[in-house]
Amino acid sequence: MRDCSNIRLIVGLGNIGTEYENTRHNIGFKVIDRILSKLNGEITALHGCKSTFYKASLRGRKILLQKPETYMNLSGEAVLSIMNKEKISIDEILIIHDELDFEFGTLKLRKGGSSGGHNGLKSIIENLGGNQNFLRLRIGISRDKNVVDYVLGEFKEDEKLILDEVIETAAQAAISCVSMGVANAMNKFNSTNLSKKDNSITE
Repeated sequence: MRDCSNIRLIVGLGNIGTEYENTRHNIGFKVIDRILSKLNGEITALHGCKSTFYKASLRGRKILLQKPETYMNLSGEAVLSIMNKEKISIDEILIIHDELDFEFGTLKLRKGGSSGGHNGLKSIIENLGGNQNFLRLRIGISRDKNVVDYVLGEFKEDEKLILDEVIETAAQAAISCVSMGVANAMNKFNSTNLSKKDNSITE
């Protein structure tokens, strides 16, 4: 596998609007916000390419962070737009998204693969001409029978106990892809399952 320490664009998937702010489908946005909070130096926020995006530096390297404003189903339009504007190749992007097929608290980095029914990924693949060979950071949210209501719903009370840790760990994983390379990041984070930790409150 090609090392992905050349990542230049990190995209968090989600939906704009206060009604979606704390839903499961918006965890990609939350991770982008956390990454931004951890970066030192000047951060420039911009609107364009059907998104809000940020120009920043990480370990001396210039990077872009993007939150599409197209709503989830058309995320690919925003991703393709910024890739064209900034001359970014498919090997230089990391997409952060929720993953129904993983238990809540599970993180996994993967390059390539189908959309798995995720409409944001489906849109990105379509806009990239069917090319699936980009890096993803998949954040488990577990699954429910009523998928639409579930992904657009908020996290359960027991999930909220570790939600901040999930977001923090995902942000660290994304940063590691840039600073350490994908192979090292995978070795460090792909066994992560925060739901297996003891989160009970003791007296």
